[in-house]
Amino acid sequence: MECRPLNITIVSAKGLKKGKDVPQMLVYLEANVSTDPNTKQRTPAAREGGNSPAWTFPMQFVIDAASLQKDGPLLILKLRCQRPGGDLDIGETQVPIKELLETAGKDKDPKKAEYPVKKPSGKEKGELKFTFKFGEKLPGGFPFQAPPSMPYTAATTQTPISYPPVGYPQAGLGGRYGLLPHGGSKDVAPPL
Repeated sequence: MECRPLNITIVSAKGLKKGKDVPQMLVYLEANVSTDPNTKQRTPAAREGGNSPAWTFPMQFVIDAASLQKDGPLLILKLRCQRPGGDLDIGETQVPIKELLETAGKDKDPKKAEYPVKKPSGKEKGELKFTFKFGEKLPGGFPFQAPPSMPYTAATTQTPISYPPVGYPQAGLGGRYGLLPHGGSKDVAPPL
């Protein structure tokens, strides 16, 4: 199975919906490929710009090359605003990755893209700008796949360990380490 790296740089957004009850808009962007929720990545919150933030933040995704032959996966770009009590959804852009590939053609240079942002209500409000570039096809599957994890099995031949171990003083009650609340020497056991 072949794959293609997709490098994008989130540049900026402008004219976004202003958040209610948000004194300062701290906007960030979450991006992922629709066919794999484990691809989610996030920009830092833009400290300046309000409803027209700027980032210049790079991200990389690995796309199954076979899925690009059909309509396939979408690049989902969700704009959110940090606020106390829970973050606010500002809007979202969904871009067919096949469309990006057709726009890029065989050109190796990054391409600029600008898409409208749809509010949660479905109305368009604002624009999102980013650049993108596809890498060469890579054979042999996804190069960035994590190794399979080892299953956890509890040891059955050992006695269970309780915390804190019996016979040790509790933290802060004396012993060789910690505080001496009774005012005595370290060699005298603290009162229990």
